[in-house]
Amino acid sequence: MSRVHTLLSGIGVTYPEPSQEFDAFLRELAAMAERPTTISELIGFAYGPVNPLLEEGVIPGRPAVTPAVLARPEWRVVMDVVDRGWLTITGEPLERLAEAYTVAVADVAAEAGIGEEELESAIDAGTLRAWVGGGRYWLTAADADDYLRLHAPRTGLTVQSGHQPGSKLAFRADAPLQDTTRKGRNVVAGHLPEGAWKRAELFGGEAGKPDRYVVIEPAPTCEVAIAPYGSPKSFFVRGAYAIVEEVVGVAARKAWLDDAYGLAKKG
Repeated sequence: MSRVHTLLSGIGVTYPEPSQEFDAFLRELAAMAERPTTISELIGFAYGPVNPLLEEGVIPGRPAVTPAVLARPEWRVVMDVVDRGWLTITGEPLERLAEAYTVAVADVAAEAGIGEEELESAIDAGTLRAWVGGGRYWLTAADADDYLRLHAPRTGLTVQSGHQPGSKLAFRADAPLQDTTRKGRNVVAGHLPEGAWKRAELFGGEAGKPDRYVVIEPAPTCEVAIAPYGSPKSFFVRGAYAIVEEVVGVAARKAWLDDAYGLAKKG
């Protein structure tokens, strides 16, 4: 036997028929979420010793939320009830939460070159957040970028470079980018097909961190997408490549300006 709980996002979560202990806990948590209380009380109850999902013995004196707990569908149900309580306490309209989900899963799948069912599997498993609207799944722009950075096509290069307050990424190669489009005032995206390039250089960084210069060459396996430090959402290089040279710090800018490979004249 199993139960289905519909999240605020409209996604259904199937979980095993609960034990009497967990069922009683969930009922009490739901009652707290519907009556006047505080966020601290609600979270304290959800993370407290009365929650049978939590693991004992990991942290002395109190139960813990471990990776095994996070992976359970019941935990998603608990967090959804807490979210509902937060809406009750703050008076925040549900529509406000949905506003952040603006990227269609179908568009992300098309850009990644995969089927929608692959993303839907991640959504069903709870490893990818989504919202249901108009009969479609939607992601936040940040989650869509993260997914694309890690699930890029494994042929050729997909590049998005430019600069914005706090981060930058410059790119050049021994062949010009194709199908270039402007994604913003200072952001350009493009593609290099497999076999069209032999070497490329990147130079970038984030505010408060040393600059980074990287040289990449084609490789049969796909590297994790390069950004200056992997965190800026606007800039990346995805595809099948290997890092063959890297310079970090003050010398990174000099390496870029030296143009040792002569790519500034080619790309």
